[in-house]
Amino acid sequence: MSEVVKVGKKGQITLPKEIREREDLKKGQLLEVKDLGGGLIFLTSIDRKKEAEAALRLLGKNVEMTDKEVVEYCRKIRKEVFQEWSES
Repeated sequence: MSEVVKVGKKGQITLPKEIREREDLKKGQLLEVKDLGGGLIFLTSIDRKKEAEAALRLLGKNVEMTDKEVVEYCRKIRKEVFQEWSES
């Protein structure tokens, strides 16, 4: 499949609906972007473990927290996620 998409002023693009549905991409899901050079860009959906790792890296770059605060925050989120899973 090949489609033309427009790059917005903030560098954003919209993936075609057919691709999003076929690849089961959801809002907020992280994708890895690889620059292959020569105008080629490769997008890869990352697994849950890599997604969590990438989110933590973003957290570390954007929030001033001590290591202890990051660990406590991760434990809190993990507890919330397990609670949501048990309720569903």
